[in-house]
Amino acid sequence: MFPMGSAYIAVVDLANTMSMLSEPLATSVYECIECDYTVNARSEISCFAELQRLALNIQHSGTVVGIIGRLLSMKSCKLCSKCDGKMLKNTYLNKSPQLLILHLPYTEVKISQKLKFGQDTLHLQGVVYYGSHHYTSRVIDDHKNVWFHDGMTTGSSTQLQGSAVKVRPKYFNKCNGKSVALLVYAQLK
Repeated sequence: MFPMGSAYIAVVDLANTMSMLSEPLATSVYECIECDYTVNARSEISCFAELQRLALNIQHSGTVVGIIGRLLSMKSCKLCSKCDGKMLKNTYLNKSPQLLILHLPYTEVKISQKLKFGQDTLHLQGVVYYGSHHYTSRVIDDHKNVWFHDGMTTGSSTQLQGSAVKVRPKYFNKCNGKSVALLVYAQLK
């Protein structure tokens, strides 16, 4: 999977590989909006979700919560074999994820600091940025402090940037001229 080792690795491929599950996190089905006929589909959601899709109709005024909602009930070009009606690809979570990594590059949507799945809440814990052929990150600790890391400038250390409490909705979209590549959410214990 990574023929060149750690050199030139795409962080999205690494995140996807590291978050693979032995059991599916969700079940997907195509459901006819006319006659309720269903066909099983392959679920594309594990602890990693690819959100860079035309079908999700991502707009600058959108939110991560809205995009995930559309991912869980996505329009499809598939037609019902019973009535020729349009079908939606609906995804149902079998259990709430403990960890969720979202690939949402090249967008200016509002990054939600919390995601609710049933009774469980996932909190934004990190953002990976990409630009100029280099990755950097921000990590949010248990006390809502935001820490910046760039291996080229901070080495193995991080720099405190402030509190994640009361930041504007698009605070996490850019960092030092770099754009979002990955969002990392987790349940807090």
